[in-house]
Amino acid sequence: MKKALLFALALPIAAGLGFAIGRSTGNSRKQDWSAELFGSGLPGHFTSRGGPLLEDLRTKRFRLAIASCGSPLRMLGYRNLQGHFTLAVFDHAGKPVYAMSNGKASEECRVDYSSFAGRGMLKFVYHTWDCRQVKRAPWKIEVLVFRPEGPPESSVRILLKPAPGDTVQIDRLALQARRSLDSSRKSPGTPESDRAFALAERSLNQLRNIGVGRPAEVITCFKAMKWADGALAEAISGYLAELEEIQRARK
Repeated sequence: MKKALLFALALPIAAGLGFAIGRSTGNSRKQDWSAELFGSGLPGHFTSRGGPLLEDLRTKRFRLAIASCGSPLRMLGYRNLQGHFTLAVFDHAGKPVYAMSNGKASEECRVDYSSFAGRGMLKFVYHTWDCRQVKRAPWKIEVLVFRPEGPPESSVRILLKPAPGDTVQIDRLALQARRSLDSSRKSPGTPESDRAFALAERSLNQLRNIGVGRPAEVITCFKAMKWADGALAEAISGYLAELEEIQRARK
């Protein structure tokens, strides 16, 4: 994958955390604490966003910090955890070079940092809802290798399998999602409303699964769903992000 992809993904997240990436020096507040990162501790807003600091791993060239996003994390092995967390990597000068946040509103993420000290490597496994499976399914593996000079190297592998479908099926599912949402609004708070809304959610998920094999077509379909709001709009936004990343990974 091209290096530009990593920064396209990291920048919006890093900005939300208040981090400067690369050589950005436009914010004096960021400069005030960046020089002290390898001193007594991390900037306050890093841990103030959720739970406690879980890892503060320092090597000769980098520093890795991981904080909980307010819920317990599961340790799956040596330096291997899963859940909701905020993570950042700082260089030897204390400048953040990578940041990501996987809050409780998102699906769980797994990070393996057992090779960070020796090889500067992080391995992320991202999860998503797939109506074809009982449990949350891994949909993407991303491996980052941090180097003393230049941006980290990034490679991505997509794990989601495409569902069969054509233009007719895509149009049918989109119409089914809209009609199900309209039906759920007629008698809110009833079992019938709940079932209709669940059908709308499932229809959108099935669309995303078809989109794994036909991303451009389903992206266009999702973007035309101006009628969606609330939880359905959030689901569509998440599916769009997944399909757009699948597109980029295949270029």
